[in-house]
Amino acid sequence: MLRYRFFLLLLPLLLASTGQPTRGTDPNAVPGRMIIQVDIRQGTDKSIALLEDENRGIGLKMEKCLSASLGIWLFTFDPGSGTDRSLLKTVGRNEAVVNVQFDHYISPREVVPDDQRFPEQWALRNLGQSGGTPDADIDASDAWDIAVNTGATCLGDSMVIAVVDDGFSLIHEDMYYWKNRKEIPGNDIDDDGNGYTDDYDGWNGISGNGVIPSRSHGMHVAGIAGARGNNSIGVSGVNWNCAVMPVVGSSTFESFVVAAYAYVYDMRALYDASAGEKGAYVVVTNSSFGVDFAFPEDYPVWGAMYDSLGSLGIVNVAATMNKPYSVEEVGDIPTSFGTDHLVAVTSTTNHDGRYSQAAWGRQSIDLGAPGVSVLSTTVPNDYGYKTGTSVASPHVAGS
Repeated sequence: MLRYRFFLLLLPLLLASTGQPTRGTDPNAVPGRMIIQVDIRQGTDKSIALLEDENRGIGLKMEKCLSASLGIWLFTFDPGSGTDRSLLKTVGRNEAVVNVQFDHYISPREVVPDDQRFPEQWALRNLGQSGGTPDADIDASDAWDIAVNTGATCLGDSMVIAVVDDGFSLIHEDMYYWKNRKEIPGNDIDDDGNGYTDDYDGWNGISGNGVIPSRSHGMHVAGIAGARGNNSIGVSGVNWNCAVMPVVGSSTFESFVVAAYAYVYDMRALYDASAGEKGAYVVVTNSSFGVDFAFPEDYPVWGAMYDSLGSLGIVNVAATMNKPYSVEEVGDIPTSFGTDHLVAVTSTTNHDGRYSQAAWGRQSIDLGAPGVSVLSTTVPNDYGYKTGTSVASPHVAGS
């Protein structure tokens, strides 16, 4: 009995030592940055001016628009005001406010492996290579036998996977990227009138332009989902015939994520509104990034983005954290969101078991996919291996 009581007294100290926050705190909030969604039916300019006037005590100031169509804006305020939730309640009293939250720091979901190079892509077809368990894979070759000849089109348009990540190599020989054919690149004009200038190659939610940087994390993720198959070079993605839409937005701040998802939303909405003449037929998004030890109540705008995307028929796939915890107990964003439009993915091994450093959750995590020493495309025109939930989720997005 004494030992049991001692353990209970010690448990809070043990939890604190793991870096897990208590439920009442928001350690990932960015001081001085707030994301506010307003009711656009009430007049955006008037609502913003009133918000700034009502909250001049904390120096609330509109910084930039994250999504005009959804009424989402980034605001700044005096960092000395702190990140107490009472600030959010005060701002949220305005009747035009739909959602209000702090901006948050995020980080990519990647574990850099030092494993030796595998000769084949076990995740797609596991024959026992490298000591794995035969058939501990996603049965891709069985699916290709059924689906490859049908292509990945709808009414003649390519189905699009929107990969939200840190960057991509647009010159990689083994990729087929979506292009905004209604846009003329580099002329500094919004040719298709979609609200985004020079978005021929995709969109950069961080810099607010169509410039796509070359980054290995996003390139690896994109290749798993959609590298070209059966072309006698490189590797095969899960989906051979889709088009990958490069969207940058997985670095530093949550507001960048919102801006990235807003682009995907607007392009699918434009596709639907124009009967396929403009925009993109996005059917799924992938996000291999997030916030460890975080809970949905602090991220209402991010969570609502999945409902908005889902309302257009877009499925969203996300990686859970690379830490061995239950997300129900410790929290994770985005995989703790309860939305019906999100598929949350953890990482499995070539023996069909959960990877020891990946999270789980009976209610929150929907399934596992290969995520250990997975071969895919890298920058600028190469191939390599990565480990983590980051590489698990694009197997699902491609599927």
